[in-house]
Amino acid sequence: MRVLILGAAGMLGRKLTENFVKEVGELFPRPSHLTLVDRSMPERPQSFSGTISCIASDLSVPGEAEKILVERPDIIFHLAAIVSGAAERDMALGYRVNLDASFMLFEAIRDLHEREGYKPRLVFASSIGVFGRPLPDVIPDSQIPTPESSYGVQKAMVELLLSDYSRRGIFDGVAPRLPTICVRPGEANAAASGFFSSIIREPLAGKKAILPVPRETRHWLISPRAAVRALRDAARLDYDMIRPRPVFTLPALSVTVEEEIEALRLVAGSKAVELICEQPDPFVQYFVSSWPKAFDTHWALSLGFTADESFEEIIRIYIDDELDGRVDTGLSARNASDRVRMVAEAQSHTQHRNEIQAHTPPWSAQTWPIAAAMIQYPATLPDGSSVQDQSAEGWSSTLADIQRAGFTELDPTDSWLRIADLSPSRRLEFLSVCADHGLTIPAISTSRRSVIDPDKQKADASLTYIHKVIDTAAEIGAREIALGFAAELSARQKNALWFWTAPGHRDPDDPQIWKKAVLRIRELADHAQSVGVTLSLEMYEDTYLGSADSAVRFVRDVDHPACGINADIGNLVRLHRPMEHWRDMMTKLAPYLRYWHVKNYLRTEDEMTGMVVTAPAPMEQGVISYRAAIGMALEHGYASPFLVEHYGGDGLSVAAQNRDYIRRILPK
Repeated sequence: MRVLILGAAGMLGRKLTENFVKEVGELFPRPSHLTLVDRSMPERPQSFSGTISCIASDLSVPGEAEKILVERPDIIFHLAAIVSGAAERDMALGYRVNLDASFMLFEAIRDLHEREGYKPRLVFASSIGVFGRPLPDVIPDSQIPTPESSYGVQKAMVELLLSDYSRRGIFDGVAPRLPTICVRPGEANAAASGFFSSIIREPLAGKKAILPVPRETRHWLISPRAAVRALRDAARLDYDMIRPRPVFTLPALSVTVEEEIEALRLVAGSKAVELICEQPDPFVQYFVSSWPKAFDTHWALSLGFTADESFEEIIRIYIDDELDGRVDTGLSARNASDRVRMVAEAQSHTQHRNEIQAHTPPWSAQTWPIAAAMIQYPATLPDGSSVQDQSAEGWSSTLADIQRAGFTELDPTDSWLRIADLSPSRRLEFLSVCADHGLTIPAISTSRRSVIDPDKQKADASLTYIHKVIDTAAEIGAREIALGFAAELSARQKNALWFWTAPGHRDPDDPQIWKKAVLRIRELADHAQSVGVTLSLEMYEDTYLGSADSAVRFVRDVDHPACGINADIGNLVRLHRPMEHWRDMMTKLAPYLRYWHVKNYLRTEDEMTGMVVTAPAPMEQGVISYRAAIGMALEHGYASPFLVEHYGGDGLSVAAQNRDYIRRILPK
């Protein structure tokens, strides 16, 4: 049997080569000829009884693929790739190595197949990077790939090529989607996922490690040993069994960073954990925010693939394979209670992995992102200075209020702070302050920045600004942006107790302006979609989003998957004028909902005089039944964060009450 390993100089290629050389637990004969290929010369293994060829080759160069097939290998392991972070930074290199080289290989095999009948087994190491938002918490085998990175796109394209060449009988291709491999030995590579390994590997070596994401970050992880076992299993499968479905996700562990750290504490003690330094990295956070958290891998399990039993086992595999089974005794102190707790957690992970789970909302009632609005905080401080220029200590003082109110999510509404206008270093400083207070940013709202403002200069400036907000949201991992057509408050509105009781801006009944609005929002939606963000258009009186009918018509005219409606019907029921019943509005709006600003009002209508009186109220006490409204939204698959608002009085405290109310009525 002749075996060819492409990408043999990489970590996984070296591990696979070692496995063949050691011949541990062989399920098919030892190779008679082992060909190792990489762009740099692979290292020749020792003590292999068969023939070994080591070749330095760039398969993206015409003619190179034909050379490495000269021995007509029976099994080809295609592991060669530029990793995620590097492929994103250098687009041309990523496509050349991850796509062009694969196509050259497939074409070389096709030529031999047509001339000689040559038909190898080809195992392509694909990736869960083919998946992107929106994603359910547990991804089924039927999930359609929606990559959000060049790396994911390249892997998905090769999957399609492999399926087509296999369908035509040119080779027997199989593409197991590898989870993130952890713990990777050696030096850190350019993968955005590298920190999952480094926060274990470096502390075990007595070195500091950087954690660039929140501890609650969850991901799908597999040990190098389990990954190698899966690749070899893929090479021996009965192809008739997998012919209809040669691409599948491998079983693994769904683990949070916090659970990784606690497993490290169990194995190596608290001294090791103390070497982990939390430093938010917007670039990494952007990537990680779109990554899958867990999979339903029944197809792979039915084929005999298995996962690691626990993350503690993954750490111990690394210690056995890379550290000769030894950990510095200065790091390894632990107590019995730690072990009992970790064993319980490991059992919980195993149970979670094997459960058959029905479709559920993307979060539970307790984890659904419900952000605090900053509308009660002015952009100008008492001394006349701007929040924009405030020190980190000043920001921290304000965000301490948000934390004390029990919030874990924040929307830095730009009526308070324009996060998109901060310099990169200041933005990172703000994110660090948020992290210090346990706050994440699931979405960003813009306020009174209409892209069709009557003042053309303002309209153009708003368009430019919102493009900047989109890039900022992607950078920091915020999923959604709220925007609308509300203009600056009029003089009368600024002087009124409640600004909505005085007349303000009205969008013109002009088909050309409507068309301009549609085109500008579509432009923004194209940009948003390209970076993994969605737009939510805020309903507001007397704008093109000022009624349910008009909002639905507008979104249909935009006709873009990255654009929905922010059904802020509180903005409408508070008006002192006749208004469509909230339930009728929600019936029309529910299928189009995205990021949702929620607030409520008391409303009294005097049928005799026509007088309407309204006042702000907690969500559970106002005229809108949010139990019913949210239920209607969920029936249509609502899967976005909420923003809780309240005008007047202690708005933050009432917003916190609203948050708790939403958690009580969301599905458990």
